[in-house]
Amino acid sequence: SSKAFAVSKALEKILNRHIMYPYPAMKYNFNAVQWRVEILHSEAVEGVLRRHCKETLDPLFAAFSSSEGSASGRYIDPEGWFALLDALEAFPYREGAGDPIALWDRVWL
Repeated sequence: SSKAFAVSKALEKILNRHIMYPYPAMKYNFNAVQWRVEILHSEAVEGVLRRHCKETLDPLFAAFSSSEGSASGRYIDPEGWFALLDALEAFPYREGAGDPIALWDRVWL
């Protein structure tokens, strides 16, 4: 409906003018999320990964995924994701080490 459209446009303006863009860090986070949604999580990227990385990705997914509580198949939960990063020694983070950027990178990758 036009009322829902008007509300969504008003919310977009509020976010863009008053919350997102006056603060550079928030702008960069928004841009990173937007890139992930539009580019990284696209069918084209998934197709390339499936064609060229199947021998690598399938065993990793099997090792770090779970099917507990899922009727639709296997998935990687946060615990499995962090275990995968630790096994690959990617974005290392030690509890209490005081490096919030490393923790942030592990979550937002």
